[in-house]
Amino acid sequence: MRRFCFLLMLAGLISGCNKDKPSQPYPNRPPETRLFLVLGDSLGVPDTTAMPDTTTSMKILYWYGDDPDGEVIGYQWAWQDTQSPGAWTFTPLTMDTFYVPIRQQFDFFTFFVRAMDNDSALDPTPAAMTFPIVNSPPWVRFPAAFSNIYDTAYFASFRYFTFIWSGGDPDGDETVAGYQWYLGDSSMRPADLDTVTWNRLDSLTTSYTFTDLQPGFYRFFIRNYDIAGAVSPVEFYPDTLRGAWEVKEQIGNILYVDDNVYFFSSESIFTNILDSLYPAGYSTLNFEKRTFFYLPDIDSTLSLFDIVIWNAGSDRHLIQAAGGITAMVQNGGHLMINLTYSSRDTVIHPFLPMRAVTRTNIDRPMFFTIPAGYDTIRGWPDTSIQVYPDTLYATVPLSFTFGFAPAKPQGISGSGYEVLYVTAGETTAVRFPAYEITDPQPAKVVMFSFAVFDCNGNNNFRNMFANILQSEFR
Repeated sequence: MRRFCFLLMLAGLISGCNKDKPSQPYPNRPPETRLFLVLGDSLGVPDTTAMPDTTTSMKILYWYGDDPDGEVIGYQWAWQDTQSPGAWTFTPLTMDTFYVPIRQQFDFFTFFVRAMDNDSALDPTPAAMTFPIVNSPPWVRFPAAFSNIYDTAYFASFRYFTFIWSGGDPDGDETVAGYQWYLGDSSMRPADLDTVTWNRLDSLTTSYTFTDLQPGFYRFFIRNYDIAGAVSPVEFYPDTLRGAWEVKEQIGNILYVDDNVYFFSSESIFTNILDSLYPAGYSTLNFEKRTFFYLPDIDSTLSLFDIVIWNAGSDRHLIQAAGGITAMVQNGGHLMINLTYSSRDTVIHPFLPMRAVTRTNIDRPMFFTIPAGYDTIRGWPDTSIQVYPDTLYATVPLSFTFGFAPAKPQGISGSGYEVLYVTAGETTAVRFPAYEITDPQPAKVVMFSFAVFDCNGNNNFRNMFANILQSEFR
C-alpha cells in the first residue's frame, strides 16, 4: 500500500513539472571568424609578431567563418586608424583588396571582420589584424602616344600647346591631392626645380593648354602629390636632353605646312617662291613625322592664319587635321593643297572639293591642260603645263597623280566648283567655289592631285602659285 501511494505521488510531481516548465530548443550560437593575410605566395596567420616593421597600403585579405548551428551568410568589415574608427561594411565575399587611405607618412591601421549567420547573429569577437603602413609616393606619366609623337627629335609649335597626363597613387587614387607643373627654358633639368615655384592644379585636372606662349625653347615639368605630402618623380617634355621643343614666332598670315615625306626637295621649291613673294616673312610647320597630339591644338594653330598651303603628299596627317582645316576655311580662311593618292587611301576629307577618285596611279603624265572652254581662266597659264619626269620617285605609288570627280566640299558652305586642269581625260586640279563674273568671290580651296611643284622647271609653278596667293585668295 505504501509503495502504491509513493508511485502516485511521483507521477503527480512529474505531471506538474511538465505542465509548469515545457521543454525549449538550445539558443542560437553566434559564428566565429578567421582572418588571413597574403604573405608572398601563401596565406599567413594574424600573428602580429611576424608583421614587418612597415608595409604598403595595398592589402589583400582573406577570411572565413564557422557557425556551429547554422550557416554563415556574409561578413562585416571595418578599418580603424589611430585617428578615427571606421564604419562596418557588409560583403558576401571571403576576400578583397584594400588600399588604406593613409594621410601621413606613417600610421597604424587595424582591420576587423566578423561573420554573420542566417539568424543575423554576429561574431561578438571580430577577427582583427593591425598593420604598420608607410605612405607610398604617387605617380604621373604622359600617354604612350604622346611620348611616341613627341619623341627626341625637334618639334615646333606656335602659341598653342596642350599637355595631357594621367596619375595615381598606390595608396589609392582618392589620396591624390593634385598636380604641380612648371614651364622652364630648354636648359632646365629636374635637379633645377628645387627653388622654383610650382603651379598647382586639382586632382581631377589631367591636361593644361598654353594659349599665349612666347617664342623660345621650352621644357615642361609635371609631378603629382598626395594628401600625405609625398610627391611623384618628375615627368618632363622634351623627355631627353637631346629633344627640343620650340615655340615659333608667328610671322604674317600665311602658313606653309610640309607634310610630304616622299619629296624631300619640295619644301625648298615652295619656300623659295614664298621668299620672293613675301620678303617680310611667313610661317612654317613640319608635319612629315608627326603633328599635334591634342587635335584642338591643330584647330587653334590653323585659326591664326588666313592662308594655309599644305604640301600633303599622300594622306599623311590630314585625318587628324580635317576638323581644323574645315573650321579654318569656314571662318574665312583659304587652303591650297597639293596631294597624291593611291589605291590604299580611302578617306575623302570634308574640305576637299571631290566626291570620288575615278582613277588612281595615272603615273607621270607630261602635260596638264586647261579644259576646253576654260581658256580664259583668270591668270592661269594658258598653255600646257609641262611636268618634268622624276625618275627617282617614278615607281613610288604614293607619288602618282590621280584623277577625281570634283564636287562641292561637304563641310564648307558655297556653291559650284571650277575645273582648272585635266590630264588623260581626268580632273587633276579644281577651285572651290567657281568664279562667278557677276559676283566674283575669292577661292576657298584650290586643290591639285599631282605633284604641282614639279612644274617648277619651266616656271609655271611660280606663276600659278603667285596667282593663287595674290589673286584667287584675295
